[in-house]
This record gives sequence, C-alpha cells and structure tokens, in this order.
Amino acid sequence: MQSPWREIGLTDGVTWSAHLASFFPKVYFPEVKPVAAKLGFPNDK
Repeated sequence: MQSPWREIGLTDGVTWSAHLASFFPKVYFPEVKPVAAKLGFPNDK
C-alpha cells in the first residue's frame, strides 16, 4: 500500500481522505463558507 501513497505524494501513511479532510478547518470554514453564505448557500450545521 505504501507504493500508491508515494505516487500521489503521501509518505506518512495517512489515507487520501484523511489528508484531504485536514484542509477543511484551514480552508473551507474561513474562506469558502462565508462566500457560499453570501451566495445564498448557508450552512448552519
């Protein structure tokens, strides 16, 4: 399993989904969520 991870740049054994999920607190909430709300897509969950 390590070989496919290395091919996509994941060398620490973290799955792709876990790696992607780590960006949500840094990117989604401070940047995307406010813009989406202004466009009429509120997310209050």
